[in-house]
Amino acid sequence: MTITGNGGMNVVAVGSVNIQGGNTLTIRGGPGDRFVFNLTGSFNFSGGGRLILDGVTADQLLWNMTTGGKVEFSGSAKDPAGTFLDPMGEISIGPVSFYGTAIGRNVELHSGGREFCPSPKVCDCGCGSD
Repeated sequence: MTITGNGGMNVVAVGSVNIQGGNTLTIRGGPGDRFVFNLTGSFNFSGGGRLILDGVTADQLLWNMTTGGKVEFSGSAKDPAGTFLDPMGEISIGPVSFYGTAIGRNVELHSGGREFCPSPKVCDCGCGSD
């Protein structure tokens, strides 16, 4: 599936997101695009699922969990990215490298999970440099 920006603010309402089993989600846009995904369910990114950012960076994506659904990155997920806002729920990261920011009631890095800055352009903290 591909989601293409309109050159400005792009707000997408969805139930749940399930990217696994080799499925790919591509988000395409430019430097003026911002994407807000309002999810009423859960976000599951695992088992070879892949997120491709085409012309946008992780700091242009906000995944807003509006009802406290669970966010889970696991298995061989490829390049989960963006800001995940889940103040009423749980975010579980591992064993993947996550590019972005995780804000939740409970955020767990486990099994070798790693969190990196959303983009070198917006972070001078040195995180993500191995």
